Amino acid sequence: MDSVPKYEKRLSNALYIASNVIPPHTHKTTILEEFFMRFLRLVLSITIAGMFHIVSAQSITSASADEIGRDWKRNALGADLKYGKKTLNITGVVVTVDSIFDRYYVALKAEGLFTGIRVYLDPSAPVEEIANLSAGQRVTMYCANIKDSLGLECYDGRLVK
Repeated sequence: MDSVPKYEKRLSNALYIASNVIPPHTHKTTILEEFFMRFLRLVLSITIAGMFHIVSAQSITSASADEIGRDWKRNALGADLKYGKKTLNITGVVVTVDSIFDRYYVALKAEGLFTGIRVYLDPSAPVEEIANLSAGQRVTMYCANIKDSLGLECYDGRLVK
């Protein structure tokens, strides 16, 4: 009986699956058929690798909360293009740690913004270090997809060590 590849090994198994799901040819193939089969294997490899988050080379933009606040006050559209759909490391001073509708956030003071920047915590992030933060402390927070929604909000936040 054929053994079923285990998905826990991630990349090696993903590549194994991609190369073995499409069976080998038992008849002579044309150049077009061969190209199509190789293309399918490539697409399948990329898809499976994506399912396991193997390909996650993403750059992180670092900025201070004050810098983001000034940029947003000067030109909201320009700041949205600069920071909007990116992952960020934001360094700033803690104003408060609070929650809205059971979603915890760390509010960072940001020059030019009345509400500062609210970094909503990733539910799977360790909260012990966040629980020990206090107002006035300088921190760097990782987050993604900052947007202006009655004040700047950023999501999937966690404390950077």
